[in-house]
Amino acid sequence: MHLDHVFVCGDPALDFAATLRSRRSERSETLTTPDRLDAWYVESGVVDAVSPGRQADVEQARTVREAIYQLVTARRLGRSTTGRR
Repeated sequence: MHLDHVFVCGDPALDFAATLRSRRSERSETLTTPDRLDAWYVESGVVDAVSPGRQADVEQARTVREAIYQLVTARRLGRSTTGRR
């Protein structure tokens, strides 16, 4: 397992959203394999242990991550995620 994820936000959801780095320039994906996703879960302290993940888990995790990012961005900019203010 890799031990090189970064946790600087102080919140698991925000740290998870940050697993895609450099969004405004050359993007750097950290959740590249099931092992990397498993490592993030354990290193973040969200869980003590995980069952080995699959590639489908990585794809679902990326979808959740992007939803978190969009929600946080909308809130930060004072936008509604439902089209209302």
